[in-house]
Amino acid sequence: MYHYEGDNKNIFSVFEFGYLKDDTLLKKCIINKTNYISFATESGLKLGMAFKDVVRLKGKSYTLEKEIVGKILKYTINDAGASILKQYEMSSYFMELYFRDDIVYKVKFGFEYP
Repeated sequence: MYHYEGDNKNIFSVFEFGYLKDDTLLKKCIINKTNYISFATESGLKLGMAFKDVVRLKGKSYTLEKEIVGKILKYTINDAGASILKQYEMSSYFMELYFRDDIVYKVKFGFEYP
């Protein structure tokens, strides 16, 4: 969970979950580890999903970034009329799905810093 400067207490704007034991960027961070065997979002997105299943679930309006060890699938909502942006009075929402061997191993989603 990420807390932006200026956010109220106990307000988190970005969430990240995944198989993180090999994530070198997080070695310096405090990590809340759970003992859950599986985890899914309200929309049914979960770790271990295949690329094609994510696209089937979330749609084809994405950008794709290739990395040395995998790829990142990015969805963005910038439409001021979108219900999620109106509800939280934010300007942009994003979701990034990280893949290795076409399998989701990390998900990061939330609001862009205004």
